[in-house]
Amino acid sequence: MSDASKKVILFLGATGGCGLSALRRSLAAGHTCIALCRTPRKLLLLLGYSEPSSTSPAPPNPPPPNLHILQGNAHSGSSLLHALTVSGSFSAHLVDIVVTSLGARPTLKGMDDPHVCERGVQALLDALQRLRKDHGLEETSQGVPHIVAVSSTGLSERTRDLPWLMIPMYRLLLGTAHADKRKMEKMLIESGEKFTVVRGSLYAGSGEGKIRVGVEDLVKGVVESTAIGYTISREDVGRWVFEEIVEGEAGKWVGKAATITY
Repeated sequence: MSDASKKVILFLGATGGCGLSALRRSLAAGHTCIALCRTPRKLLLLLGYSEPSSTSPAPPNPPPPNLHILQGNAHSGSSLLHALTVSGSFSAHLVDIVVTSLGARPTLKGMDDPHVCERGVQALLDALQRLRKDHGLEETSQGVPHIVAVSSTGLSERTRDLPWLMIPMYRLLLGTAHADKRKMEKMLIESGEKFTVVRGSLYAGSGEGKIRVGVEDLVKGVVESTAIGYTISREDVGRWVFEEIVEGEAGKWVGKAATITY
């Protein structure tokens, strides 16, 4: 891959399996990767890197130079303003791709943050608008990153993308999380941004398998193809994002939802 084809990618929620998979592959391919996370040490450990310390100033496995970890919150406007901006020789521009795989975690009292996706996308959209205004990027391609949002099956209003047997379980166990992701998708559709929604089936397993993909054009309201399946691994969701968006023909996925399943 030539230097001209290298991208700058911001990862939100990179410590989750889907984002981590896409991040790891993007790093190995030589792309510049920025990860905004609350606990940088956790991400370093997940990636298999070590931190310098007073007793060992030169760690045996330091992170690569194309990885930039920023401590912060994906719901924080100030954190996002910093993470989205790439300073060049003459002027600032925005990252090429934003991969957001934020999601709530189940607890005994329900989801820990039932609005995590909605709040995250709102903060991202607000930060993009402010940066464009501040840097005069409204009319340039340098101010339009491709937003890739990890969502879920079971959200389409136009087609069925999961087996009949799974519908009751999804409604019972995932109602709150799906309401949050549905709001996230709606905000992206109405934003006018360049976006792709990735709807993974029920997460199961850790290996790689043969992926089937269904496509729904969310802007035109048209179902192009369907793929109904039970499961997908987080590893393969991240692999699809890397292969199709980071290094593939990303333009064909703009404005669309891709159902990812086995």
